[in-house]
Amino acid sequence: MPHINGPRFQLDDVVAFHRSERLSPAHPTGRFVVVGRMPQDGAGAYQYRLRPVEAGPLRVAVEDELTRPV
Repeated sequence: MPHINGPRFQLDDVVAFHRSERLSPAHPTGRFVVVGRMPQDGAGAYQYRLRPVEAGPLRVAVEDELTRPV
């Protein structure tokens, strides 16, 4: 569900990525840093380009797959 007030996350925010039903179990979850904002998807959800805090490839995630780590 898209946010009316704009995206929740900004560049350099640290976020926790949670697996969704659209991803296979091989996709890593964990802590990532927002390195870019992508255009909204067809459903209006904000998308982000993420870099893992540790080593690993960049990935793209929609806002519903992200939370602020505790």
